[in-house]
Amino acid sequence: MRIGPIMTRRVALALATFAASSPLHAPLLALPASAAGAPSDDVLRKLSRVPVFVVTNSKDAPYLTEVDEQSRRSGFFYLGPQEALAALNDIKAFDPKASLSVVSLESVYFDISKSAVEAASAPQPTAGTSTDLRLFRLRPLQDSAALADREKDATLKPDDVPLYYDVSLLLTVDGTAQRPYFFRLQDLKRTYEQQSGKKLANLPSLSVTTLDALVQSLQAGDKSAMQPSALLVAASEAAAVVERMSAGSTSSLGGAQGDGAQGGRVQGVGAEAQPRGLPEAPKSLGDSGDDPFYLNVPFGGGKI
Repeated sequence: MRIGPIMTRRVALALATFAASSPLHAPLLALPASAAGAPSDDVLRKLSRVPVFVVTNSKDAPYLTEVDEQSRRSGFFYLGPQEALAALNDIKAFDPKASLSVVSLESVYFDISKSAVEAASAPQPTAGTSTDLRLFRLRPLQDSAALADREKDATLKPDDVPLYYDVSLLLTVDGTAQRPYFFRLQDLKRTYEQQSGKKLANLPSLSVTTLDALVQSLQAGDKSAMQPSALLVAASEAAAVVERMSAGSTSSLGGAQGDGAQGGRVQGVGAEAQPRGLPEAPKSLGDSGDDPFYLNVPFGGGKI
């Protein structure tokens, strides 16, 4: 079964939804709804707030960047732009036209594999790219700070995507109190400090769950996950990248004209009210015109 074009949507500091800018050159292969489970509209809306990054070729087909001991290939959709950039640099050694593309998490979440074993069981392609989403997984944040935070919770498995929250922290969106779940612990801490107006050595009621566990709870109608309503907050650096792409010009990407950089044509629609107190984008990924991340980074036109 094939699905239609994956649509890219804008994220304004992790809280505006994505919108499609152009169709896929090759549709991605999705699992049947009976196998993936029929997601609710509410869950899709929550996931649509989160951008993920993937390395694609000139025809917008995602690259299979991983090879296991049995020579079976697989790939990643990255939550962190820096990890995606590292993969892009590896690919560009043999494909100079490779680029980074951005899609909303909801457009791939229910079709990608949830573990390395699951991805390895998918049919192997003959090429180095594939439109079969079963060959792909979601890559958790892999920087040193994120890895150090993961090590504090021995229950997390390698493929788990941790979400950090504090039961005492609520943010108001459209007049409704919602509980934010952060992909980055430091973002949670900064938000809590902004809300409370004071520095904290430790969060008073820090809790950790996983993305899969939260989605399953929401799908099952678990009241503990629905009241207050769950709000997914993408890592601040990921939101900063998409916000810069939303400017729609090469000058907003660090002025790298003539060096292969492309302005991401990410069109925002239906941007929702932004809760107060969200962490600001780090200066190294959002505020400087000399930002090395944006220089010479080709984005795939804001699409996959």
